[in-house]
Amino acid sequence: MKAQTSKEIVRYNVEKFVTEDYWIGVGFTLLSWISSFIMSVAMFLSFTLIIVLVDLYTGRLAAKHRGEAIQSHKYRNTVRKFILYMVGILISELFVRTFSLPIPLTYMVAGVISLTEIKSIFENIETVTGVRLWSYVGERLTRLILRRWN
Repeated sequence: MKAQTSKEIVRYNVEKFVTEDYWIGVGFTLLSWISSFIMSVAMFLSFTLIIVLVDLYTGRLAAKHRGEAIQSHKYRNTVRKFILYMVGILISELFVRTFSLPIPLTYMVAGVISLTEIKSIFENIETVTGVRLWSYVGERLTRLILRRWN
């Protein structure tokens, strides 16, 4: 058996590292980590998608009711908004995991996003129907909270 020099050993290992199935393993490892990360916030992302689509639909109805023309840049804004919402949720979850925070930051971020979209949906419904849902819900919640605190 021939003794190999350290240079030959390094060359052999580098060639094996670059050419073998190593990168397939790395790729699958990364893919599984990313998918497990996304799956942990999938409900937030799904709910965000649903309320953004509902907001888009009710916004279109409200614009039609006001007699405004439907413009493609508003659809682009909706896509941009959804992407930014997803980034916000993913970054907050990454922040929580990285620093092991004891606070539910992802829930808070998703909650703020949801409330923003729900308020927009209620405003659109008010434009079309005249029913002031946001005021009604706000008054009911205020009464409920005051009743529990007293």
